[in-house]
Amino acid sequence: EDGSFHKSAIDNRTKMAMSVSEQVLDAMLGASAVHREAAEAHFQGIPVPDRASSLLSLLLLQVQGQVQVQVEGRRSEARGLLAAVLLRRDISTLGGGMNMNMPTKSSSDSTTHASTSLLQSMAEPLVSLFHAASTSAACQRQVGHCIAELCLSLSLVGTLESDQVMSAVLTSIGPGCAVADIACLGLLSNLSERAPTTLWKNGTYNGLSSILKQAISSTSNSNNKGDGVRRVEAILNAVCRIAIASDLTAKHESQKHLNGNGSNNNKEFILNAIQSQIGEGAPKQIDSSSAAAQLGSVCLVPLLKQLVVSLQTSAIGSVDDQVYFKCMQHLSHCATQCPSLLAGTIETLYALVQTCMMLVREGATMFGGETHYVRLSCLQVLASICEVTDVKRKLLSVPIPSCENNIGNILLLGENVTDIANQNGVIRMCAEFIVQGVDEDVEGWASEPVSLQDDAGSWEDDDVAVYAESLLESFLRNLGGGAHSFPIVLPLVESLLSTNTTTCTAGDGNWQKQRAALSILEQCLTAAPVAFVSYATVAVEAALQLAGAGSNVRVQYQAIQLIGSMCHADNATSESDDMDPSTDSPGMHIRERFSPRLLEAISQLVQSPCSKVSSHACLAIVSYCRGGDGKEDCGITVKSTLLVPYLQNVLQALVVGPLSIDLLAPSGTADTGSVTTQSRAIAAVACLANASGSEFAPFYDNIMPGLLRCATFGLNNITPNGVTLVSHSNLPVYELSLLRGSAIVSATIVGQAISDVDDGHYLPDAEKIMQLALGVLQDATRDATYSASIVPLNQLLGACARIARSMGSKFAPFVPAVLPHLINRATEKVDVSVTDGDESTYGSSQMGGVEQDDEEGTESITVALPGMGLKKLILSTSQIEEKVQASRAMYELAHALGISFGPFAEESIRAFLPLLSFKYSADVRSTSALALATMFDSACEYAVEEPGSAHGKLPQQVIGLLVQGITQQFPVEDEDDAETLFGLADSLSDILYAAFCHRHANDGRGVANVTVNDARAAVSLLIQVMGACLGRRQTLINMISSSDGTYLDEDEKAECETGLENESKLLTPLVDSIGYMLKLLGPEFNPVFDQLVAPAFGKLLIGTSDTRARFAAMCLFDDCVEHCGSAAATKYSSKLVEPILHGIDDTKNGQDMDLKQASIYGIAQVARYGPPTTFRLVVAQIIHFLKPVSNEVNTTAKDDMDNACMVENAVSALVSLALFEHAPFAKMKGVDTSSILTTFLNSLPLREDETEAQICHKGLCDLIDSGMVNVPANAPQLLKIIGDILMFVTDGEEIATPDTCHRLMYILRKMQNEVDSGIMQQGFSSLVPEAQNAIQMAMEQSASQSNLVTP
Repeated sequence: EDGSFHKSAIDNRTKMAMSVSEQVLDAMLGASAVHREAAEAHFQGIPVPDRASSLLSLLLLQVQGQVQVQVEGRRSEARGLLAAVLLRRDISTLGGGMNMNMPTKSSSDSTTHASTSLLQSMAEPLVSLFHAASTSAACQRQVGHCIAELCLSLSLVGTLESDQVMSAVLTSIGPGCAVADIACLGLLSNLSERAPTTLWKNGTYNGLSSILKQAISSTSNSNNKGDGVRRVEAILNAVCRIAIASDLTAKHESQKHLNGNGSNNNKEFILNAIQSQIGEGAPKQIDSSSAAAQLGSVCLVPLLKQLVVSLQTSAIGSVDDQVYFKCMQHLSHCATQCPSLLAGTIETLYALVQTCMMLVREGATMFGGETHYVRLSCLQVLASICEVTDVKRKLLSVPIPSCENNIGNILLLGENVTDIANQNGVIRMCAEFIVQGVDEDVEGWASEPVSLQDDAGSWEDDDVAVYAESLLESFLRNLGGGAHSFPIVLPLVESLLSTNTTTCTAGDGNWQKQRAALSILEQCLTAAPVAFVSYATVAVEAALQLAGAGSNVRVQYQAIQLIGSMCHADNATSESDDMDPSTDSPGMHIRERFSPRLLEAISQLVQSPCSKVSSHACLAIVSYCRGGDGKEDCGITVKSTLLVPYLQNVLQALVVGPLSIDLLAPSGTADTGSVTTQSRAIAAVACLANASGSEFAPFYDNIMPGLLRCATFGLNNITPNGVTLVSHSNLPVYELSLLRGSAIVSATIVGQAISDVDDGHYLPDAEKIMQLALGVLQDATRDATYSASIVPLNQLLGACARIARSMGSKFAPFVPAVLPHLINRATEKVDVSVTDGDESTYGSSQMGGVEQDDEEGTESITVALPGMGLKKLILSTSQIEEKVQASRAMYELAHALGISFGPFAEESIRAFLPLLSFKYSADVRSTSALALATMFDSACEYAVEEPGSAHGKLPQQVIGLLVQGITQQFPVEDEDDAETLFGLADSLSDILYAAFCHRHANDGRGVANVTVNDARAAVSLLIQVMGACLGRRQTLINMISSSDGTYLDEDEKAECETGLENESKLLTPLVDSIGYMLKLLGPEFNPVFDQLVAPAFGKLLIGTSDTRARFAAMCLFDDCVEHCGSAAATKYSSKLVEPILHGIDDTKNGQDMDLKQASIYGIAQVARYGPPTTFRLVVAQIIHFLKPVSNEVNTTAKDDMDNACMVENAVSALVSLALFEHAPFAKMKGVDTSSILTTFLNSLPLREDETEAQICHKGLCDLIDSGMVNVPANAPQLLKIIGDILMFVTDGEEIATPDTCHRLMYILRKMQNEVDSGIMQQGFSSLVPEAQNAIQMAMEQSASQSNLVTP
């Protein structure tokens, strides 16, 4: 009677029939878990074709009322819905069987035919069921999903049957769509989404647009306003889906055309289309001739008008806000996927803007209930469409035909508004939401414990304001940038800031205005940082004033947020930068101008009794120390003069404030917030130490003991075999573990900071930390959960690597305990699961949303997979982060140990090598590449010292794997991900450099070398990457110069210039990588150069306006002439003559000093290795250009030169041309060898390029031996030159070979005999002590050798 029964009943009634019965469905819906499991097991045991057929039959009988049911009503309805849902899944499964991974061709063909026939046979019954009067609305929707899924499955096969079914379905729902039947329109939308190409093939533009126009016409005549607007929403959804389908179909047809054979690979296309829509940014282009743009004109415009009319003619409070919200969702989705529908013509875009702005203005009174989410969704539509590049360009430049205004001005000011004071555009709308959308409960906000995820937008009841802030930032960025939007928004800020601070109590609303003003300033900074520079002073003054003690805590919090953001955006300047912020490079330079006041304000707020304010002030310290150039960590340490004078006060504020929190206070007074605040304070200490460097040493003894106490808080029995954790019931375990981890990390950073002046303080403390680390690592091998409750392993391993950097080779005994955990993290398989998705998560994913679960450490996204339905992909982001941190720790470890890491290199390289192709994270790929490069370098060092050992053979064994692994990754990386591309390229360059530099002492052979085949494959891929890089550079150059007709505001131009710098930065290691392979292989590289490099880069030596392309080409040809043998030098030297002349001429090199230097370097190589007559016709010109560069040594000390390397290269080029033995023009008339010799002697010793230095210092010996240098006349200068050379060689600089050093000693002995002793003694006494010592040591060593090397 109650619909539940035992498993035996199911077995008895259905055992003989492989079908789904009414009883099975009732059991699956029942309350009994046992019965549900039994029913589901039976259901799963039925073959899918039989199951699908019986579900369809059951549905038909159910709806037609031919089954006698014991219980009517809800159970019958539920049974029908369940049957429809299950049928949809089975149709999807049948589609998968037709298209996914069949075992053999024959079985695939037979299965596909059977499935196709079955699906085709279902079409007519399902369509009949959809239109049956007795079908409930809910069941009708599910049947519609079945029909759409069926059309998708058939379209994947691309058969005639799919066209027939689609045509029949469209014919059946056409009349209903024409009268705006909501169910029929819903099915049309589903068909557009699930089978776009088949829809357009059978529907055509004329047919679909005709149906939609009829539907629009029918709604305009409706007297039922509530029903009418719902029908408008259904039509709008259909229009948007059909427009998106049209764009996808156009792409499909274009791809078929490109493929050449017109193949109908629907499956591949649809899969790619689905993936391309997930998380992708707004398209850049509008196609005004597309079907979508035409639909916008004929369908969207009248629909928008109907929305407006419906709102304006409805009674106040009677409007269904949910329907309008759905409409805006459709439009927002279309803005990101098919903007041509919304902005194909300026009239369509104008109608969209008018509609959305009217709904925002009128919605406050017209919508029932809460209205903010509907009104904000209207603004979201406008923000999304303004993100589209083509739309962004037209907003302020293309006038509206019906008026003299443009859409950009309407958005900024409002329609028919010319006075900023009366503005009612999107900026004012957002500002009002920011003011009004903040929770008034200040006490509740302030009393909530701080969490690690807290930021300026984490208070849930502020979501309206936070959403409006993000929209405002988008509008400020896209509506002409700061030049157009700041004059609109800043008067609003001024008005909000005019509120009297002293009147800002919790309930009077004034504090909301002040908080909003600060927030708006932050959005201005984020949206247009370059334009914001002019207003930086005003912003800082406002933040400092409102950060004062008299302000509301919420205002103080926002003031800190603005200060931190400004530090984040500020110019990053290093100790070597000597600039006046008032006159030098553009930028805010807020640290240079406001450091005392900023740090004083932050120090005061660090001590705030409100833990949220105090905690956020700690984060501001981090931003002050690390932020810059728009990055959280800019990699440049803040100038000591901007921090050290105030360091004591800041540290004192931290000690008195959050670091004084007593975590062992009576229960209830310390909580999660207390621990989090203290963790952030400890992080601030670490940043202060890192930024201060050795200047932090005076504070070490006061700070380190407290950090060590925090590191061991709640721990007992700390031994290398394990650690005992003491429970504190009132304190959270997870946050406490992070506190200990923060303390350990901070302690190691503090120790590293003072390493330059450390007199032994840190080493004992480092050993204490390692004792704790060893115990926790030992615990981790037994119970990872337990060890994580002590200290997070990520933090501990990173701290160990940092200690290794301080201890160097002394850390080697600890490596066996640390390394296994790093390797485990590298090799651990990442948890990736696929589960069934649902419509809610699918909708979020379609809008580019990724669902994050911070507690579980996962991200998920839902996609609609052909033949599989909605699937939710869940990825463990915590494991990914562990791999990133492990790679960084391994980099530090190998770098710190150097040669001592050699015995551990093989296991480590083998473990991290697969991460180069880790498909879930670019960070993992780039950081592992950097780690592998450092490990390889250590392996090479070890191979030099232990060539006969097993580990000594490792570099040669793995170099090919490393080169292949990195180069093969380039084509699959996102070309816009400059950081990852550079990380891979830089790692490759480092690996090849290590192979080139590390050579066996006995025979000079390298410890590793690439094969010609590996080099060919790698160079081929590298040239592709370089070609793409240069292509992007040319696009950016054209945009900056406006040669392509693009107008850029100052922030866009700055972004383009940053892009150019990033591409130039990427180009360097790519060129170097080819160069090192060329140097490694020498003449063996010639075929690769001839076939790949020369064709690609020969045309760039002159034939491009991009000087970086010319520089890259010049470097490669220089290397070829130098390293690839006489045949290559003969072949390519003549091709360098004209490019060199252009490169050294400042009127033709674009003032690119790198290109000029490479050209000068090329002169020296051609002079040495090329045919002697190569420069015969142009040598006078070359010397004319070289002399002004080289002559700088006659007037300027090298330390004061802007480019000492170029000057030294110019000297080397001159002497190689006209002075040295075998110089091609040494005896040429008109060459002033005397002045060249003087310049040469004044330039010595050379240090910038060790190879050039070795050549020139050998050349000096040759000139002296040949008598060209008058030794007695130049004795003091020669003595200084020789002393300096020997001094630098003693210090490890390889600027002279051992043979040259012996020759220099012989020259010294000869000078002792030939030069007056007084002159020699006076010259020797004038040398620096280090040079004197170097000469004495060399003389003693020379005297002790029995065989003196002489010329």
